Amino acid sequence: MRKRFNIASQKKYWFIAGLTLILTVSTVYATYVYRPFNHRLAAYVTDLSGRRPHQIHNIRLGSQSIDGIIIPSQESFSFNQKVGPYDSSQGFLPERSFLHGKTIESSGGGICQVSSTLFNSAQLAKLKIIERVLHSQDIQSVPHGQDATVAYGVADLKIINPYSFPIQIRSHISQNQLKIEIWGKELSHELQ
Repeated sequence: MRKRFNIASQKKYWFIAGLTLILTVSTVYATYVYRPFNHRLAAYVTDLSGRRPHQIHNIRLGSQSIDGIIIPSQESFSFNQKVGPYDSSQGFLPERSFLHGKTIESSGGGICQVSSTLFNSAQLAKLKIIERVLHSQDIQSVPHGQDATVAYGVADLKIINPYSFPIQIRSHISQNQLKIEIWGKELSHELQ
C-alpha cells in the first residue's frame, strides 16, 4: 500500500523546521555574542618537564583552584585567598621550595609555578598587579624577573581587574604544560 503525501503538511513541516533552525542559529549566535567571556585577553604557558611528581601534584591542585575564577570589574584577586594555605590539610604535598636563598622541603613546593604563570598572563592582559614578590633566586619555569612567589601569610600575588567588564581565569594542564588564560570582552582600540 502506498502512502499519499499531503503537500500542505510537508510545507508546514519545512516551514516549522526552517523556523526552528533559524531560532537555533540565532540562539547560538546570541549566546556567543552576549556571553561575558567571549574574547581571550592573554595566555601564558610554562613547561612542566623536569618537575617531580609532588611538584606536579601541587601545580595541578593550584591550577584547579583558580580555574574558572571570575574577577568582577574593579575587584581584586588574591592568590593566597583562593589557593592557600599550602599545607597537607588542603591536599598539598611536601616538595622543594626556596626560603631566604636556600632550598628546603615544605608543603606546596612547586605552587609558585602557578602564581608565576598567572602573573605573566595577567601582565599580558594588562591587569593591575598590586602585590607581587620575586623569588630569592631564579626559578626554572619563567625567565629571570618574571616570577611571583607565594607563601601563605607572607608573600602574595594580588591582581585588580581594571576593565569595565568581568574577567575569567582559565587554567589547565595538558601535554606537560601549564596554560593560564585571561578571558573577557574584546577591547576597543582606545583601550589597547
